[in-house]
Amino acid sequence: MKIVKKIEELDVLGLNIGISNKGTAGTDFSERRRDNGFIFNSDKMETFKLPHITEVDGNVIIYNSEMDSSLNQVFKDDFDISSIEKLVDFLLKLKIDGVTLPEFSSNMIYSNSNNDFVIFPPAIIEFINNRESLDKKLSDVSLYRHPDLKGEKAILYSIGILLFQSTTKSYPITYNDVEDLRDKMRRKKLVEARWRDVKISDRLNDLINELLDIENSLDLQTLKNRLQSITTEGIYREDGDYTQEEALNKQKEKRLLLWEKRRSFVIKYKGLIVGGSITSLLLIIFFGTIIANALKPPLTAGFSASQVVETYFESFQTLNPELIDDVLAKGVRNNDSTEISTLYVTTKMRTQTDPTSTILSPSQWLALPDENRDGKDVYGIYNLKIKMLENNVYQASYEKWYTQAEESDDLSNDVVLDVYKIIRVEIFTLNETKYSYEIANIETISERSDRVW
Repeated sequence: MKIVKKIEELDVLGLNIGISNKGTAGTDFSERRRDNGFIFNSDKMETFKLPHITEVDGNVIIYNSEMDSSLNQVFKDDFDISSIEKLVDFLLKLKIDGVTLPEFSSNMIYSNSNNDFVIFPPAIIEFINNRESLDKKLSDVSLYRHPDLKGEKAILYSIGILLFQSTTKSYPITYNDVEDLRDKMRRKKLVEARWRDVKISDRLNDLINELLDIENSLDLQTLKNRLQSITTEGIYREDGDYTQEEALNKQKEKRLLLWEKRRSFVIKYKGLIVGGSITSLLLIIFFGTIIANALKPPLTAGFSASQVVETYFESFQTLNPELIDDVLAKGVRNNDSTEISTLYVTTKMRTQTDPTSTILSPSQWLALPDENRDGKDVYGIYNLKIKMLENNVYQASYEKWYTQAEESDDLSNDVVLDVYKIIRVEIFTLNETKYSYEIANIETISERSDRVW
């Protein structure tokens, strides 16, 4: 997100919203522009809007020409607990006033020259975030949001992450990508704050643990009271010899990381006993096909926009890497392409050694008698509903089913497969191309995960 402080000779407070033409913003953005921003300090809260819109150097800017533009991002790099306490005060004020609590993103909150919090309109920030690169969205949004929480519960989880970062100068999860991060959030694979800084007080360590437990019974008022008490008492323990405890904590974290590596290895390779020659041959065929197909028109040539959206979901059933690549614009949902390509290769490898091995679609799995469902791999889309919102913009609600290995310390046993589904509502925006259409953006409106079996 880029803050704009000057348009020609006019001092302004504005935002580059990430689109290149006012006409492409659509009704969704028009509705979001009505959302208020906030200026907050301990004794006051005011609202503001970014009422003006213009284009500068091909970028659409919304702005307010009457506001102080001397801003610093609050939750970036080094910040202390006092900023978190102020955030809690602000959120509590919103709650008391009956205002819907916004989901947290670090690029939403700034401080001005008066040390006020300036909170940009949350709906506009969400619009911008959904158009950012995956790396930028990860650092501003995904690091702080549990994928299954909403409302006050989601805010409390984000504050738990902020408290961990503020006190340990580190992050509680070691992850490879966004999907890995979300998976570990769901499975509660977070280190304790005291594992990173042994001197953190008992009460603060307990509070952070509670906030990062999605089943906690905290609310904002309770959090405010406990934070005030903890900061008054002190966030660190008295000096002493904590050498033995520190060594034990490091050992705990090392064991957690080792378990995660072993778990990933078992899930990825268990049952795939394949000779090197078969593997090499499959990979050569797979990547050779990709190179050859890159020179041809896409499989979606001549498709309508709605057919392209339908084809996106079809690729999860057919595990066709070429199809998923043809429907997605470059940089959009790279994880989907990687996931389908990986499943394509591994299923080919498995059928070479065990022709009866297969991945079932959700409908195929549901058709089985209960006694035959255990241990079956399930993957695909279920309960898909697509509707057109406006020209080249579609809403899809669907369930994405998958299997996940049940955790066990005894890795000699067979992996027990649990069945889960991610329930999503998403907005798909398409651009016209030389041959057809491609999906230029996917905005997740809601998402939660449920265990099926």
